[in-house]
Amino acid sequence: MGFWTKPVAKIRRLAISEVSLVDKGANQHAHITLFKRDAGTNTAKDTEMDPAIGIVKLAKKIAAGEMKNYRSKSEWYVALAKLAADQRRDDETTEQAFARFVTQDDGGRAVFAAYKSASGPDWTPATEPAPVVKADSAYAKLVEIAKGLQSVDPSLTEAGAFAKVFIDPKNRELAELCKTERVE
Repeated sequence: MGFWTKPVAKIRRLAISEVSLVDKGANQHAHITLFKRDAGTNTAKDTEMDPAIGIVKLAKKIAAGEMKNYRSKSEWYVALAKLAADQRRDDETTEQAFARFVTQDDGGRAVFAAYKSASGPDWTPATEPAPVVKADSAYAKLVEIAKGLQSVDPSLTEAGAFAKVFIDPKNRELAELCKTERVE
């Protein structure tokens, strides 16, 4: 799959009994491509389906003013890095291949221009994994007590019930443990 094309589902062994074309589809944003060909042949259509060529075409249309640039700098950067890596020579570092691609290749210059004209940050920060709370932790015990309180008084929100349980003198020891527990 390409840089921005992510399959929703893979369908295998599907028998299609009818294909109907309509003037206005129910989902104008859905793109479906059906094709079948002999695996041993190589046609001009293969290059048209290459995502790298599609990205370069998109960048050229943006440069020509035919389309607006809706991608972020970080998305363009990922595409640039992938395209440059795909064209990297054996005697080049990753950085040298990137520099050559954006300065000497027509497609690379177009994609780099699209990158420069895009908005947003030029990198996407890594997401941190959600902390794991152990079932037998003090926090988990406080949450259970709060759920019980919430079932008695449904007008309480989850946060409100937890706050009441946390400051209740009966739960002082659990609250203190909760403050010092390490979440993994």
